[in-house]
Amino acid sequence: GHNVSSSHSAETWRLPAAMITRFLVAVVGLCLTAAWPALARPSDRVDASSAGRGIHPAAGELGFFRGGGGGGGNSRTTTGLERLCSSASFAKGVTGGRPTCILAHAASVLPDLTHAVDALADATKSGVNLVSVLAPEHGFRGAQQAGHGGKNATVDPRTGLQVFSIYTKSYDQILSLVQRDGCEVVLVDLQDCGARFYTYIWSMYDVLVAAAGARSGHGNGAPVKVVVLDRPNPLGGQRIEGPVLAEAFSSGVGKRPLSMRHGMTIGELANLFNEEYVGQEDYAGGSKADLTVVQMQNWSREMIFTDTGLPYVPPSPNLPTTDSVSLYLGLGLIEGVDLSEGRGTALPFQLIGAPYIGWEFADALRGLSLPGVRIREAYFAPVMSKYANQTCGGVEVTVGPPPCELDALRVALEVIKTAHDMFAGKAAPPAGGAGFSWVKTGSRYWIDLLTGNEMVRTGIESGLEVDQIVALWQKDLEWFKILATKYLLYT
Repeated sequence: GHNVSSSHSAETWRLPAAMITRFLVAVVGLCLTAAWPALARPSDRVDASSAGRGIHPAAGELGFFRGGGGGGGNSRTTTGLERLCSSASFAKGVTGGRPTCILAHAASVLPDLTHAVDALADATKSGVNLVSVLAPEHGFRGAQQAGHGGKNATVDPRTGLQVFSIYTKSYDQILSLVQRDGCEVVLVDLQDCGARFYTYIWSMYDVLVAAAGARSGHGNGAPVKVVVLDRPNPLGGQRIEGPVLAEAFSSGVGKRPLSMRHGMTIGELANLFNEEYVGQEDYAGGSKADLTVVQMQNWSREMIFTDTGLPYVPPSPNLPTTDSVSLYLGLGLIEGVDLSEGRGTALPFQLIGAPYIGWEFADALRGLSLPGVRIREAYFAPVMSKYANQTCGGVEVTVGPPPCELDALRVALEVIKTAHDMFAGKAAPPAGGAGFSWVKTGSRYWIDLLTGNEMVRTGIESGLEVDQIVALWQKDLEWFKILATKYLLYT
């Protein structure tokens, strides 16, 4: 793929005091600015060199865009979308002026919160000939709950553009929707959350395979170029952790080998997917997509989302805060067991429980000194999803005060193991019942699809400790770290 990369006072006796005050404020500000890098969160670095696969920043490119953001120092991060919107001629150069569609969702926004589609819809201003919109899970404007992508075809009332859901669609269906209005370019602007089982990266994968299929004779014969507008990994890019997906466990929440915490931006993932996996799909016929990544400016691997200076917009309804994103990496696995993960409450992926759980569960977890979190005994009644309108006992998990080294995956493994060991096959107070069980989808265990293999489930069932379970995937993880290093665009 190609990569584009950055009044005088009447009270004169007060003037000396005012000048001194301003001087002191300026000195303090300079001191804080100099000290700021030392305040960054520590984490384990994955050493890597740039893969050179992005459109690199050009000097002065962003000077006239509302909100600024160019330059060095401690400026906020500039996303690929913002770079595209910085200049109509730049955007036209990226898209070639060809008919274009965009894969976007609720968090596809500029720093002033203008949505990407609204910013690009007027071709005379944007330089982009936008003719339709593709929607992933949760829909284009983000109104749908998990497992839903919205109606197959709607019209966006603000722009009048056709919106097509591609969630769960086949490669051939996606290519047909892309080419329906003559599109030859697909922009991808999706805010990922850093977890392999979050479906947006797999919607991007589907688009890449569909575009590769166009090269191998599928569709109407016209070429399709994919342009990924890069965004931050909100968890940062230094830590790569968790089990690596085994091909036998491929599903909509993970199609190809990737560690659960992949530590990559969506642009880096696009390059990895295209070079390593896309051509292996039968539909691609051995071809790769024509791919360009528009890189960010002022983002580095040690930065988590709150370091970027960008506004946080929930990329899906149940990730309302940056804390929920941090915890989702691990506590998203609660979907694979019969505990409520807090859907239908104000604290999804922070409230964990079930009607059969009592106070003993919180005491057991508090005794484990879980890394980077605080545990509170909690009771709640979800209004939807698991145990709707039933009172659940359990815990509230909150991110600990800084400095803390949150290990959300380990927290989740300890929570699931504790629930299993306390309640599996037992009538548990206060509600009685069968106790803990694994959720199945058809003949497969959902936890296996989320983790990408059966190590967590079988390890817990066989009585392994969490350290022993984590050790099971270290060899695969080292392999993936080496693979990922080839495609990193940022240091």
